[in-house]
Amino acid sequence: MKKIILWGLLILSILPQALKAQIVPLFNIQYDSTCLPYTPISNGYIINDALTYTWNFGNGTTISQKNPNYSYTQAGAFKLSLTITTNITDKMVNALTVTSIPNTWDDRGNKDVKPDLYFILKDSIGNKILTSNIMSDLFPPVNFSTNFLVKSGKNYTVEVWEYDDVGTDDLLAYIPITNSLTTNTFSNGGGTVIIASLTNSTTYTQSKDIRLYNQPTVNITSLNGLLTANINGGIGDAYSYFWYINNIITDGYQKTYKPIINGVYTVSVKSSNCNATSPAFSVTKVSVTDLSSLQNVSIYPNPSVSGEKKWISIQSLDAKNVEMIIFDISGKAINHQNLNLKIGKNAYELPNTNTTGFYFVRLMQENKTVFLGKTAVF
Repeated sequence: MKKIILWGLLILSILPQALKAQIVPLFNIQYDSTCLPYTPISNGYIINDALTYTWNFGNGTTISQKNPNYSYTQAGAFKLSLTITTNITDKMVNALTVTSIPNTWDDRGNKDVKPDLYFILKDSIGNKILTSNIMSDLFPPVNFSTNFLVKSGKNYTVEVWEYDDVGTDDLLAYIPITNSLTTNTFSNGGGTVIIASLTNSTTYTQSKDIRLYNQPTVNITSLNGLLTANINGGIGDAYSYFWYINNIITDGYQKTYKPIINGVYTVSVKSSNCNATSPAFSVTKVSVTDLSSLQNVSIYPNPSVSGEKKWISIQSLDAKNVEMIIFDISGKAINHQNLNLKIGKNAYELPNTNTTGFYFVRLMQENKTVFLGKTAVF
């Protein structure tokens, strides 16, 4: 995508405020509900250029640093807050609103249904101070819940961008901001309108409620040939599941998993900062149902060498359809086909497997396993 550079219109409104603590967004954190241990300020935005910073962690701990390396170690509900002080001559931009953008915001023929806007704040020599979150799929007005201090005697620039996930982002407008402004308008007909609201105070504060849990535990139980991950404690049930067989990850990503082969199974669960891995669970007998109409089944040659043709021979007493699935050692299905058996001896060529290792062939009828065999490729 080619870059569109357009001047726009900016209205800066400085709102007179009494000199008391103003409630504005001063920081963000990665999680407001997660597991211990948790260092909330390690990944997130904290406002720059304040005179003082005072953090209250809601558990009797206060620290007067901008970015303290503090970790919660006890579960519970806490109110995390930050209070800053500034010079009387500083002003706070605590809201930024894009009220309109040009009709040409998408030069790919309106393939984007709605714009995805974000802004970048830079100092007078072009250093990037902060980049906002992307406000996705929104037509103006778009409100950015963010803030920054406008220091006395310093100049800043706000750039408004349209994000493009397949090409180059588009710069829609860039607007100068100075501490001396009360109400000013910049325009040359570009079509972008930005309104920045400023407050004038010496103390600002923000608080956020967080809920912390002990790390979960997980164990595996088996019922009717199905493995289930049972989670105790932690954040709830919003977990991702990862099943392993003999320390090799499988294609199982649900709470339950049907074992394909005998072996040692484990499951790992993850949700934000909450993680657990189960003790090993041994599966020693994968169920095979004996159907009298299906007689001798054999795989030959077994073992085989890489690239060599391999066959499965099935002796059947009647005509029937059988489902054949081939799995690798991790339990991942690599081939699936339906076999139309005739009465008597049936022979089918198995898919060529060039990768050395162990493989398992499962025959199923009416959702029941009627044969499970292992073959090796060297």
